[in-house]
Amino acid sequence: MENTVKTILISQVPIPYKKTGSWTTMYGYYIGHFEHKIDYIVCNENHTANKSVQYQHLRGVSVLDKIQNKFIKGKRYNNYFEALDKIIEPNAKYIIQIVDNKGVVNPLHQFLSKKHNRSNFCIQYFYHGFILNFKNNEEAQFFKSIDELFLLTKQAQLELNKVYGETGLKIRYLHNGVNSEVFNTIAQSEKIELRQHNHINTDELVFLWCSQDRPKKGLDIALAAFEKVHTKNSKTKLLVVGVHKVIEQSGVEVIGKVPNKDLPKYYQMADIFLFTTLCEEGFGLVLAEALKCGCYCIASNFGGVPEVLNFGKYGVLINEPFKVGKWVIEMENAVSEFEAKGENPYLKDLPKNSYNLEDWCKQMNVFIDEASIKLS
Repeated sequence: MENTVKTILISQVPIPYKKTGSWTTMYGYYIGHFEHKIDYIVCNENHTANKSVQYQHLRGVSVLDKIQNKFIKGKRYNNYFEALDKIIEPNAKYIIQIVDNKGVVNPLHQFLSKKHNRSNFCIQYFYHGFILNFKNNEEAQFFKSIDELFLLTKQAQLELNKVYGETGLKIRYLHNGVNSEVFNTIAQSEKIELRQHNHINTDELVFLWCSQDRPKKGLDIALAAFEKVHTKNSKTKLLVVGVHKVIEQSGVEVIGKVPNKDLPKYYQMADIFLFTTLCEEGFGLVLAEALKCGCYCIASNFGGVPEVLNFGKYGVLINEPFKVGKWVIEMENAVSEFEAKGENPYLKDLPKNSYNLEDWCKQMNVFIDEASIKLS
C-alpha cells in the first residue's frame, strides 16, 4: 500500500551539496544511495539534482524582498512558503523536516495554522548543535511550533531537559553517520604504501588535526602541544588539514583544504587524531571519521564529544582542554603506547558498525514511518 503521507525536506542549501558539511553529506547519501522516504526537497536551484526526489526550488530574493525581510517580521521566509504552497494539496498529510534552520520554525507553524489544517502536518526539527539557545524567551513558542525534536546525543537530550525542563515534545536522538565504505581501517602494508605515495616517512608517528581555522576549533592548542611533544620525540609529525595558512613549525605539515572524498586517506595515514574543540560540539563528525579509520583519538571533554568516544572507552577525553599541558600529557602517553605496543589499544573496543551511515539512513526511515502512522 502506497504511503499517502508525503515527506518534505526544507533545506537552506541545495541537496546534494557540493561543499563539505555533516548533515548535507548524510542527506546527499540518503537520497542518492538509499531507499529513502523523502518525496520533496524545497531548496535553492541546484545543477546536480537527484532523480529519486522532486524539487521545488525557491524563487530568487528581490530587492523588495530584502527590504521587507529587514523591516517586516516573518517576511524573510515567504519564498519557502510559496514553494510549499506549490506542493501541498488540500486535506493531504505531510511530514516537514527542518535541519538547524531555527528561524523558519515559528513562521512555518503560523503559515500552516493560518492557511492549512495544522493537524495534517508533523514538523520534525533536527538540531546538530549541542544545546539550543534562544533570544527573548522564544523557546516556549519554538517548542510549541514543532512536533518532534531530534538531537545528536543522549547527552544533548539530558542537557536540554536540564535547561528547559518539560517541553511536551517527543525528543529523540540520532547520531551522525559515517560512510563505512570509504572511512575504514586499512592493513599496515596499505598504510605504509599510502604514506610512501604521499611522501610521509613510514617510521614517523603521525598526528592529525582536521577542522576549520576558527579559534574555537583549537588549532593553536594543538600546535603548542605538538611543539613540546616533538621536541622530546623527533620522529613525530603533525598533519594539519582544513586550513591554508603558513605554519613554520618543526614537524608540522599543512595539507590545506581537502575535498571530502580525499579525507579518508589522511585518517588512514595517521596514528593519532587530535580533536581540540574549545566549544560544546553537538557530535564531531570528523572524530567519528577518525575512529572509523582506526586513529587513536584524543578529544576535548565538551558537549556531545564524550558520548562519541563512549565516555573514554574508544579514546582519551581531555578535561580543561584550554590547558596545553593537559594535551601534552595525553599525547606523550599515546606516543608511549605506540612505542610499546605498535597499535591503537582502543581500537579493539570499537564495534565495527559504530556510526555507520547506512544505520543512520535506516533510522531516518523509521522516524518517518512512525510519524506517518501517527498522521494517518
